[in-house]
Amino acid sequence: MRVVRQTPMAINKPLLVVGIDRVILALLLCVCTVIAAKLNRAIGIALFFGGCYAAKRANRKDPDLLPIARQAWKLKAIYCPLKREVK
Repeated sequence: MRVVRQTPMAINKPLLVVGIDRVILALLLCVCTVIAAKLNRAIGIALFFGGCYAAKRANRKDPDLLPIARQAWKLKAIYCPLKREVK
């Protein structure tokens, strides 16, 4: 008799909340909350749902979008000629 075991979840699989990366969702929630408090509640809610739609669509096309972007920003900051000392 053959035993079939389920494979564990991948280590590099992004953590998603309703199909959106949790970092992007947290940032979107914070920004839209401030906009809703300062400007208009309807504008904040509309921006939140519009941002959720855009983030979900971007995540569907490339699920590793945020980790790759973070790595690129980090390398850009390290090798930026304006931040290096001139000898």
